[in-house]
Amino acid sequence: MTPLSTQRDFDGLYGLRYLCILVILVAHLFMTDCDFGQCHEGYSYLQALGNCALQFFFVASAFLITFLLLAEEQKLGRLSLRNFFLRRVLRIWPAYFVLLLVVWGFVNRTAFFWIPNVSPAFAAADTARCYGLYFAFLPHIVPFYHAMVPYLHHTYTIGIEEQFYFLWGMIFLLFRRGRLFIFALFALSIPLLGIIHYWAFAWNSSLQHSGSAASYALKAVTYLQYSRLSTFAIGSFLGYSYFYGSSWVNVFRLRWVQLLVIALLAAVVALRIDIPFFHMEVLALLVGAVMLVASFPAQSLLRFNSRWLVYLGHRSYGIYLFHIIAVVLAVRTMEVLPLQGAARFVVLVPLAVAYATALGTISYAVVEQPFLKLKDRFKRVDPKQAIAEASEAIPPPRTTQGPEPERAPAS
Repeated sequence: MTPLSTQRDFDGLYGLRYLCILVILVAHLFMTDCDFGQCHEGYSYLQALGNCALQFFFVASAFLITFLLLAEEQKLGRLSLRNFFLRRVLRIWPAYFVLLLVVWGFVNRTAFFWIPNVSPAFAAADTARCYGLYFAFLPHIVPFYHAMVPYLHHTYTIGIEEQFYFLWGMIFLLFRRGRLFIFALFALSIPLLGIIHYWAFAWNSSLQHSGSAASYALKAVTYLQYSRLSTFAIGSFLGYSYFYGSSWVNVFRLRWVQLLVIALLAAVVALRIDIPFFHMEVLALLVGAVMLVASFPAQSLLRFNSRWLVYLGHRSYGIYLFHIIAVVLAVRTMEVLPLQGAARFVVLVPLAVAYATALGTISYAVVEQPFLKLKDRFKRVDPKQAIAEASEAIPPPRTTQGPEPERAPAS
């Protein structure tokens, strides 16, 4: 029988990622349907769940990137930032720029896709400048200076992640020691800066418009909070602990721990609990715990690694990129169907999911896969082998049923 400690894989993370994207999709469906005049109750709960889903994206990215960087460093003795950045570019950029071209060249020029209030407001803005930042791969800068482009506003998360890749790549190159300290520094300093930011404005709200050095400092704090570096740091700490075999990771295979994590997450969403200044960090810890649960597929109460979830999880990047187009297609489709009220919504949700899944699948097959094959040329370690080796480093949990099983020597 395989030791419990080795019954681990990352497939559950792909399944979780797809489920989180579904949450984001439905949240945006609520918003877009309301733009078309069909508003629904319960959005506040969905928004709370959407915040959890968004933090999961950042936590999971940091977890995986940290794990793979550590695996490469341990196996080969040094990192290749060139290969690392090329892998990230080949994974992220192709589908992103296809979306930009589709939105710029067709979607936002076609009356069928115009969103009431949203599209006219954008058309009245300086559209060239708005698009410019997106084409410069700075989508996370757009909200600070220009109007958000319809069908592209969600891509700010892609810019935030790309910024994280660059920053973490440099940290791993420059700091071989003290990485846990750096993770802790980011995780704690960002919310503490948020407290200073809050009290500075409470003390003197005119600082926001003063043009002084203090006002620019406060804007810098806003940007740091917006960049979710504390969330990434939490995910990196979890990836570091996983890789180096911290024994506490094993507690997430226990059923009572899994039930506690699910109960806490459900309470935060259902009661809309908001922890002042540290709310996003608390969400990051909770979704990070769910992620660790998913890394124990044999003991997980929920089958995050089911075949269809993993299949869709691998296509979830394209689903996420193109889901706003799918949402509007679904809303427009419902305009020709004689349905109203609850019956309309029951059809609308699966229709939007089906459209988004179709677009994501096409994106994966046509746009992403050729570049993924090219990306593999710059891969320096095999992720599956790295996971297996990390599993061997984590001691199996002690039980009262007999002595601890022997472990094979590390290869």
